[in-house]
Amino acid sequence: MGRETPLRETRRIQLTGGGSYVISLPKDWVRLHGLGKGDTVVVYREPDGSLRILPPARSVEGVGERAVVQVPSGARFEAVVRRIISYYMAGVDVIRVVFPEAIDTGLARRIRSFINSRLIGVEVVEESAQSITVQSIVNDTALPLSASLKRLLGIVRSMLTDISTALKESSRPLLEEIVSRDDLADKFYLYVSRQVMKLLRGLVTPGELGVSSLAEASLYASAAKILERMADHASSIADSLASVAAATGRPLPGCMDKTYLQHYSSVLKLYREAARAFTRQDSSSADEIITRAEELRREGRRVYAEASCIEDIAVLEKTLKALESTRRLIDYTIDLMEVLINMSVVKSLAEHQPT
Repeated sequence: MGRETPLRETRRIQLTGGGSYVISLPKDWVRLHGLGKGDTVVVYREPDGSLRILPPARSVEGVGERAVVQVPSGARFEAVVRRIISYYMAGVDVIRVVFPEAIDTGLARRIRSFINSRLIGVEVVEESAQSITVQSIVNDTALPLSASLKRLLGIVRSMLTDISTALKESSRPLLEEIVSRDDLADKFYLYVSRQVMKLLRGLVTPGELGVSSLAEASLYASAAKILERMADHASSIADSLASVAAATGRPLPGCMDKTYLQHYSSVLKLYREAARAFTRQDSSSADEIITRAEELRREGRRVYAEASCIEDIAVLEKTLKALESTRRLIDYTIDLMEVLINMSVVKSLAEHQPT
């Protein structure tokens, strides 16, 4: 085996005759990127005071990456879109999906529909008898990570708020409409993941995404995943209650109506305060929100036990599913506040680093 290149090296600063300060580049790194005397590199000054050096081909001005997905015979739709998502999240701009034989028109239609509903700024730009080519046409640095996450926070808030409205108005159509909004939450989760992955791969810089470090960006990715899961559970609550409404004419059985609505209202209020704290980066509120969330957990167990009043087994199963997703909303709110605390620590440490 060859000798591995160390991930960290010490280089001595030297002074040239022209009064400039220089350091030498690692020989292995220069060879790896095919560079030589007279070639240029791109130097980025990061918000935390550090410098990042990239070869020209990996600078943000470079040509977008391309990838080919070879679809094996008999592959399922889900397997194809998983590969598309993986390349999209990795930051690839042009993805060509190649099939072993003529494309099934139904499959092609499903792929186009999936791209439109789940991937921000991606369009089908070419289609032939055996392939589909999709391209990202959006600027991944147009929104800072904080703005992307704010959109995701708002999507979850609107889903949870409208569930409350649907319960108060016994509106089955509104519950059914809420279910479909999960796709929009997935869109922004994947977009944030793509932004962070491009940063980790060195295709964009922290400053371009409005963060001071890779550590801070990784915490935004964690928050996005938490919110994506919260949207899933909001969708599950809406779907379960819509099923109850279809069977009984109202979203909740009479014996649970008031109890669950009061509990859900408290959970909604908790999320709103958590979302506000995260948006403002107000970590001082996080501990109080977590304490109240733990109290709501205990209240949720009492509400769950009261569901035994429901006699219809099918209705009971759907109601318990809604209660379980409500409990998960509380858990994820705690997780979100823990990420907020971690962010405040990371930023504090960055501010006190010597420059």
